[in-house]
Amino acid sequence: MVKIRKQLIPSMQMANGTANRCEWLTIHETANTSVGANAAAHANLQAGFWPHASWHWSVDAIEAVQSYLHNRQLRHAGDGAWGTGNAHSIAIEICVNSDMSRAAARENAAQLAAKILREEGIPISRMVQHNKWSSEDKNCPTFMRANGGKLWREFVARVRALLGSPDAPAPDPKPKPPATGKKSISQLATEVLDGKWGNDPRRSQQLRAAGYDAAAVQAEVNRRLGLGGSKPTPKPAGKTISQLADEVMAGKHGNGDARKKSLGSNYNAVQAEVNRRLSGGGSGGGKSVSQLATEVLRGDWGNDPDRKRRLEAAGYNYHAVQAEVNRRI
Repeated sequence: MVKIRKQLIPSMQMANGTANRCEWLTIHETANTSVGANAAAHANLQAGFWPHASWHWSVDAIEAVQSYLHNRQLRHAGDGAWGTGNAHSIAIEICVNSDMSRAAARENAAQLAAKILREEGIPISRMVQHNKWSSEDKNCPTFMRANGGKLWREFVARVRALLGSPDAPAPDPKPKPPATGKKSISQLATEVLDGKWGNDPRRSQQLRAAGYDAAAVQAEVNRRLGLGGSKPTPKPAGKTISQLADEVMAGKHGNGDARKKSLGSNYNAVQAEVNRRLSGGGSGGGKSVSQLATEVLRGDWGNDPDRKRRLEAAGYNYHAVQAEVNRRI
């Protein structure tokens, strides 16, 4: 089996959301034949915030490196932020650097693909080329598409053989804890917060199917996030709601669940103050912060640092817009 290594990017810097339904598997080639352009190099590229694209896996002749959890909706397919390719497929980039065996890289990619299809319950008929999604008729994966797609047909046949089935996913191999309760509610809540059980409604379905009380697990998750149960101690102590709102807009408390955990029982009051400040819109043109955030998420303003330059040149408050974008994702 291909060597698996995780180098997960914890932030949402190049993800559009966390609601990927994992219904497709998209195969890419990096098109980078440079010496040393291996899986580690491409994983490091993403970890350093490469603003042009994002994908879940990089594979070469030695290893497969995971950069994002499968529930992340990334930017690899060329069909728009909410197109099926970007929003609901898992992306594998196969390295083609000239200083390694491309055949070995394809074999490792086939093993990884079979593993993902099996674990996510995706039929092999939904393992597709990048070309399927791209609005620009992208010639990717380039080497496998050459010569009438000979290498692609061989790749599909190899994955099918590894699955041991013509066109049906193998039985769901996701570990389902026994109903006897080997894992505690606390352990399950930790796994939910780590993203191991996906998102609702799928999360609740999987927990119930494994014999657990989904409502009890969610209650513990909510308690930890300050959404119910015992009230966490306000963080940080001694600061006013206004001061905390200033810090949130400066990015000091993170986003989403991390922000809730950081602010504790002050979260609702602080978020209300942040929302009040943002509701007035930018200082420049006639668009509100909310409208601009929608445009940013749609990709209309590009990526940083160009996004920041364009927004400020148009007379808008970049930090207010980015704070609203961060709040939504």
